[in-house]
Amino acid sequence: MSKRYTLPVFIIVIFMFIPAVCSFAQAKGKEVTPSPYEKNEFPVWMHDLRRGEIILIGSFPLSMFFSYEFYDFYRYFSNNLDPSYRPWPFRTYDAVPYNSMEKVGIVLSALSVSFVVAVTDYLIGRIFKKKNRPENDEKQKKLYN
Repeated sequence: MSKRYTLPVFIIVIFMFIPAVCSFAQAKGKEVTPSPYEKNEFPVWMHDLRRGEIILIGSFPLSMFFSYEFYDFYRYFSNNLDPSYRPWPFRTYDAVPYNSMEKVGIVLSALSVSFVVAVTDYLIGRIFKKKNRPENDEKQKKLYN
C-alpha cells in the first residue's frame, strides 16, 4: 500500500473499532429498562412535524415517478414528437438521455410535490381537529335541538 493511502485507511480502521471499545467500557451490573412514552411527553407540534416528515418521505417515490413521466411527455411534445424523445413505456435503446440540469429539475419538482402533499395533509388535519373539538359538539347540539 502506498504512503498516500496509509493515513486514511488507518483513520477508517480506528473509527471502526471505537464503538466496540466503548461498548465494553459500559457498566454491566445495572440493567436499565426504558419507560414507555407518556401521553404529553412531546408537544403537539412535534407530532405534526413527524407526521409531515413521514408523509414527505413516503410520497417522494410516487412524486418522483410522476415527475419523470410528466417531464418525459413534455420533452416528447416540445421536440415535435421526435422518436428519440419518446416517453418511458415507448422509449427505445437509442433514446436521448437526460442532462444533469434536467435530472436536478426532476428531483426538485418531485420534492416540491411531496412537500405540497405533506402541507396539504397538515392543513386537512388541522381542519378536522378544529371541527372535532368538544366545544363544537356543544354548539352542534344547540343548533339541532
